Amino acid sequence: MYNAEMAGEQIGSVCLAEVVAVEQSAAGSGFLADVDVLRRELGLAGQAFEVVASACRMIGVPAEGGLVAQAAACRAALVGGPRANPSDDAFVTEPNYTAYTGKALHAPAAAQMDRGFPIAGREGPLRLTLASHPGQALTLEGDCCCPFPPPVFVCCCSGVRLGDEHRAMQVVYNPFRGQLLRPEACNQRIHNSWENFVPNNEVNSFHCGCFDCDHHESWTLYSDGTIHSKYHPELVLGARDDGKLCLVRQEDQRRRLALLRRTRQSLRAGLRRRVLGRAHEVRRRPEGR
Repeated sequence: MYNAEMAGEQIGSVCLAEVVAVEQSAAGSGFLADVDVLRRELGLAGQAFEVVASACRMIGVPAEGGLVAQAAACRAALVGGPRANPSDDAFVTEPNYTAYTGKALHAPAAAQMDRGFPIAGREGPLRLTLASHPGQALTLEGDCCCPFPPPVFVCCCSGVRLGDEHRAMQVVYNPFRGQLLRPEACNQRIHNSWENFVPNNEVNSFHCGCFDCDHHESWTLYSDGTIHSKYHPELVLGARDDGKLCLVRQEDQRRRLALLRRTRQSLRAGLRRRVLGRAHEVRRRPEGR
């Protein structure tokens, strides 16, 4: 017969064993410092693995990799700072990792080690100036609207390409749906054309009638400034050699685009305010509710 209490104790023992391995490793001091930051900033208590799991849920950081990577990702999303190298998780043993996560432990690929982590950020305007291309930004080629029969009524679009930073396009970021919207232009949004998720496929500004196409209009902002397809995160926004906006693989450092640091800091600051506000509400909530 299944004993939930005994199962919980066994999982806790596995997690504690992993924490002991962390503390005894070279990465242990950095890990414990990250956990202390999460405890202090989010008002969390409990064992280190419990603090990290709670922080991942509150901040929206995927619970992937070992405890070191998770703790460092949460800390960086909350207060800034470098992420721990995923190779720091090498001390986690295969049996412990598999028992805790249900997944096999594999060495991180170069592409995984090269990318940042998702940041939820705050809702609001973003000016798409680029750190990856100094002095440049994403700019519009010119809006065009065409009438259609009901129920579509009208389709509006514009090409997007690299241009001077003084002509940078501005979008409104919706962190819940991942949309990068242009409300002043018939509510166009950054759109992967023809739902074709392959490198070099054109990405433009587009909206058709009253319909949303979440699968190819949803994006995730990452801590390194890259913008990933929400449903195909191995693909990010990049630029063709002719300057046109397109999809590229995340490891394509020459062509992938990254937002300016101040834009990322603004998103991170908004995330921190929201998480701290949520934590404050939880602490004030009467017991039993």
